[in-house]
Amino acid sequence: MKKGNEQQPQSQEPGNSGMIFAFALSAVIKTAQKLAVKASMLKYDKAQRQELLQGIDDEVDIKRYSSNRLHAGQMEQIRLGEKAGIDTAIYNSKDLGVEQMRTIRQAAEDGLEVALLCNPTLNADQMEQIKLGLTEKLDVKLYADPAYTAEQMQVLRSGLEHGLDVGIFADPRYSLAQMQELAHGLKQGLDVSKLADPRYSL
Repeated sequence: MKKGNEQQPQSQEPGNSGMIFAFALSAVIKTAQKLAVKASMLKYDKAQRQELLQGIDDEVDIKRYSSNRLHAGQMEQIRLGEKAGIDTAIYNSKDLGVEQMRTIRQAAEDGLEVALLCNPTLNADQMEQIKLGLTEKLDVKLYADPAYTAEQMQVLRSGLEHGLDVGIFADPRYSLAQMQELAHGLKQGLDVSKLADPRYSL
């Protein structure tokens, strides 16, 4: 006859067993992925392999940026976007430089509509002016054109921020100096319509 105070063997809780198994399985999968990347030495350079290995540690889908046509800097921007949970397909292109990708990624992470940014003919500085306009909820379609320099875009963006009728000088044929003078005139409440002709210097 068993004594009343005899301890019964404790059984392991099913929940803990499941967690341990899931953790072990994850570790095995990560190890296998890393071995596969390291085995691809001829396909990727050292910096590219490092980005893929970092992606495995970050638990993102490295297939999103496993093309060896992307250099390490581009891979990094896609990895960071995947880690942030945004749609990286919008800027996953070898035709976009690192700074262009970074600007698009940051805009997407901020919840902005990035369709107008995803134009490889825009340089990073132009994209930044468009992103700033989107942040201020401006009608960036007025200047989201690669024909404008980033400096011209800045004048147009500033004009929109001040409530100016920038349509008067929203033409890439105007020089930067002309745009600045016309914007200044509008701020002073002057009628600049007679001066608004890109053929003439002010």
